[in-house]
Amino acid sequence: MSTEIAGGGQVTPTAVRIMESGIRRVLAKVGALSGEPPPAAAKTRIMQVRGQDYYVYALDPGLFEPLVELGDAVEPGTPAALIHPHDTPWREPAIAAFGRAGTVICKRVPGRVERGDCLFHLADDFVP
Repeated sequence: MSTEIAGGGQVTPTAVRIMESGIRRVLAKVGALSGEPPPAAAKTRIMQVRGQDYYVYALDPGLFEPLVELGDAVEPGTPAALIHPHDTPWREPAIAAFGRAGTVICKRVPGRVERGDCLFHLADDFVP
């Protein structure tokens, strides 16, 4: 059994609490742990990605400066990141913007980007 919690090669106290609670609930569900499982850390939110416009890519190489955080709600045209040119630092940074509305569910971690690197993913609430 394994899980990916928090992402980005980091561990936070909140992520550890969520992971531990989730594993205890799974173990209780399959009968490997006696007693009442702990309550869920948060209500599950089912989301979906419906197309290419849910992604933001670097248009130029450089240093990635994110302007939004995970969980932020954004609108079309919202600036997502600045890409500072590493080879010509006196130039103004390029601005990567969201092409649609949605909730930020994934953010790039490494600071250096090449043209075409994915910077962010958006998602919407799933509607059956």
